Amino acid sequence: MKDLILKVCVTGLLFTCFNSFGQEVITGEKVAVTNTESGKVRGYIEKEVFIYKGIPYAKAKRFESITKIDAWEGVRSTTLCQYALRGRI
Repeated sequence: MKDLILKVCVTGLLFTCFNSFGQEVITGEKVAVTNTESGKVRGYIEKEVFIYKGIPYAKAKRFESITKIDAWEGVRSTTLCQYALRGRI
């Protein structure tokens, strides 16, 4: 039984590793840049899908109503979800 479990785990691991080869992530200064109401954002392309993480859409102080976020100048990087990481770094 232990041998079977080990074989299944190894097979799954190998499939995952080999399946990810050739999957290109495309990123760069002018790659995946688009406009939002508040300004431009830059994401990345993975497996032919454009990905933008952590685009701010509103702001609020604790226990207050949500308001529209202030516009920004330039291009804002949205390759990481910075709000999800807050307090963990």
